[in-house]
Amino acid sequence: MKNISKIKKLFLLIFCFFSIYSSIACAKIANKDNITKNQEEINLFKDEEDFYKEIYSIQKRMDALFEARRKIIEKRFSQNDSGNQASYKTKIFDLSNENYYIYSIEFSGYKKDDIIVSLKNNELAFYAKSTNKNIDKNNHSSFESHANFYYSFYLHDIDSDTKPEISRLDKKISVTIKKPDLKMSQNP
Repeated sequence: MKNISKIKKLFLLIFCFFSIYSSIACAKIANKDNITKNQEEINLFKDEEDFYKEIYSIQKRMDALFEARRKIIEKRFSQNDSGNQASYKTKIFDLSNENYYIYSIEFSGYKKDDIIVSLKNNELAFYAKSTNKNIDKNNHSSFESHANFYYSFYLHDIDSDTKPEISRLDKKISVTIKKPDLKMSQNP
């Protein structure tokens, strides 16, 4: 029995010795790695001028890339008039009087059939969605432009017996809606 306990004590002593030795060895290796990493960081740029030279060269390359991209975009817009959003314009006019609601819309860049006029629940709406696709055969790329608008007006009271008059011209659409007669609506 005494031999077994002595053997256990010996193994315990050896185990403790290796544990302490391995932890000290690991600490020395970690400390050595930190020292070499710090030296590498210090030696990355020999002096401060090298650092600023590198930043300046990166900035020059980025400026050249952005300038090239800007020229590509300008070229596509110049080749494609429909890509220019300034070509899509709308103006709305309220020309109502005592007897009629009169709304008119003038537009450019849209086809007159693309503009939708709707009257539901006393709400008059003008809206359009336009998508143009253009293909650049030289660069083998396509360019798509979108132009949308939505105007709505709540009409307080309308004569539900008469249909609205809608007049469609090339660049103008007018809607005339009759108001109810005041004399009839006041007398029960």
